[in-house]
Amino acid sequence: MCLVLICVRVPVPCHSRIYRASCEECCPYEPLLEMTMCLGHFFEGHRTEVPSHRIVVSLIAVSGADLVNGMMFGWTAVLPKLQEDTSRFTVTEDDVSWLVSVVLIMGFITAPLAGPIAECVGPRRLLMIITLPVTGLWLVQAYSPYLWLLYLARALMAICGTVVYTVVNPLAAELFPAHIRGVATAVPEAFGSAGLLLSYLLASVLPWDTATAFFAVPILPLSFMMLLVPESPYWLVRKNNIDAAERFQTSSWP
Repeated sequence: MCLVLICVRVPVPCHSRIYRASCEECCPYEPLLEMTMCLGHFFEGHRTEVPSHRIVVSLIAVSGADLVNGMMFGWTAVLPKLQEDTSRFTVTEDDVSWLVSVVLIMGFITAPLAGPIAECVGPRRLLMIITLPVTGLWLVQAYSPYLWLLYLARALMAICGTVVYTVVNPLAAELFPAHIRGVATAVPEAFGSAGLLLSYLLASVLPWDTATAFFAVPILPLSFMMLLVPESPYWLVRKNNIDAAERFQTSSWP
């Protein structure tokens, strides 16, 4: 059974074992690779059973990254308490407006760049890199002695959240088997909603700085869990790293 994956012809010579094996039935022309059919034959024909625990760990690591966005948008619930606390700096109504809107402003700037960067370095690698500083940014927001530093941390957090939102669903669609792909692309939304709910709960029962510091707790382990997630095999093929893509399919997620 063939999958419709990419509806373009790419002039890549069929010189490797994987291309020859994949294109044997659907590509009579050796000089060109018919990506639409060949990748479908390869990824379906060479699929092996993947241990369920590896899928679960990878799904949690990839989808859990969307907690960043849920908590980033939910953080605004602490703003009334932040305005009441004048021990470090004073937050005006204008500051509240800018702290809320800077997320969308930075997202507008970052979103067009996230895709090309992911294509250059790899979506899984980019996701791991972009989630590493998030824990530190939450702590900076919680204990910042200056208002400008709070703005800076908020803006950098918005950049991280935009990259996460751009990369997570395509990576899940390319990474997980077809029979769970629908679930895999829905789970990030569940994590995002959970992050939003967690933000509201913490903001209602804790001081604003303590609640903000707590937002850092779940992100750090997710960043290290990302080390267990393999790179997208489709990205590996696009980068002509055929051996790595073949190992992904034949060795049950190395």
